[in-house]
Order: sequence, then C-alpha cells, then structure tokens
Amino acid sequence: MYIDGIQTGNEWNDLTDYLAGPEILFGVRSWDKATFFDGRINEIRITKGSHSVAWQKATNYSNIDDLITFSGSVNASTDGTVLLMHMNGIEGSQDFVDEMGHVISVSGDVSITETESKLGGASASFNAAIGDHLTIDANNDFDFGTGDFTVELWASLNDTSRIHHLIQLGTLDTGFRLYHYRYGIDLQHFGDNPCFLYVHTPTHEIDIRTWNHYAVVRKDGEISLFYNGVKHS
Repeated sequence: MYIDGIQTGNEWNDLTDYLAGPEILFGVRSWDKATFFDGRINEIRITKGSHSVAWQKATNYSNIDDLITFSGSVNASTDGTVLLMHMNGIEGSQDFVDEMGHVISVSGDVSITETESKLGGASASFNAAIGDHLTIDANNDFDFGTGDFTVELWASLNDTSRIHHLIQLGTLDTGFRLYHYRYGIDLQHFGDNPCFLYVHTPTHEIDIRTWNHYAVVRKDGEISLFYNGVKHS
C-alpha cells in the first residue's frame, strides 16, 4: 500500500486470480456492514496495470501536492483507468459519478460537501454514526486476473480513536480491505495468500482533517502499501 506516495509496511506475494469482477465498498467492510469510515474521501481511481501514469504518480512523487490531479480525459484502453470518481458536485447532493460509467449505490447519508476537498473543490462526506457507505456492483471491468493494478484515493479523517474502513475490494474468499485503526493503517488480504500488512503510526502523528494519499498496488505478483508518494520497506 502507498499512502501519500510512501510505501508503508512490507510487500507480499499475491497470485489471486481476480476474475469474478468483485464488488467494491467504500466506507465499510462487507461481512457485517460495521465499523464505518468517518470523514471525507476525494478522487478515487482504479487502474489496470501498475506501470500506468497513475501508478507512476501514486508511488514516485515526493511532493504530495503533485500527486494525481486527474485532469484531462481518461481511457481504459490507453491508460488503464477502469474507475474514476472525482466526488464533485453540489453541496448536499448524493449523485456520485464515475467517469467510466459504473453505477454507485448510496447507503445512509453520504453526500457531496464543498466545504473541504483536496482537489476539485468538493469531496464525499461520510458519517459513521449512521452507516454511510458507497457500493459498486461486481463488473467485468474489475477483472484484474493475476495482473497488475492500482487502487488509490485521497482521504481525511474526522478522528483517530476508531477504525475507519476506506475500501474493500472483493469478498472474504478473494479480495482485500484497507482501513485505519488507532495506531496506524492496515491492509488485509483475503485471497491466495491471506495476511496483513501493518502500518503502525502513533495516533498523535495522524492528524485529523488532513488529506493523505493512499495507494494499493499489485506489481509483478506482489502487493505493496504506499503512503503519500514514497515507498517504505
């Protein structure tokens, strides 16, 4: 996983064959729909092929403000983009758009806020107290096979005293989830080689209402965690 372009934790081998077009959840885990995210999410992007422009920016920029701005057109056949959500719109709207055309289902009161964003002037606001989360149904676009992929987003937490689920891709049989907890960030993998990657960060070092960039990357059969643009081992 990469957070703000910094690889955090270790790599592990992942030979999972993602051919079921796994559903994607933002703000909650799948098995009990509990431990919700509380904060804001901005600029979600998923690409096939970890050598894409998206991957290069997500994992190599030392200046986090130079990370992906998602400007210009996107095309799955040329840059590997299969999901792109800017979280732009009118204050209070629940109309979330994926530039690649996937339907986003809203649960709870997840809505667009123009009061805080990293890019584009708006973001998605999640309230954990009422179970806010977003779902994208299984789709062949998310069939990664055993190839490379990058899942990335910007997020800002309302507090650091609870578990915050950012994203889950797939199920307990095959997939992974990325979440914050009191002492850092975890990436849990459910697939071919089940395990955890831990990013232990003292709570006082995780500033609330501060934007950080996260990227989960599979490259050549290894999954890594990146944080704010620089790779850690």
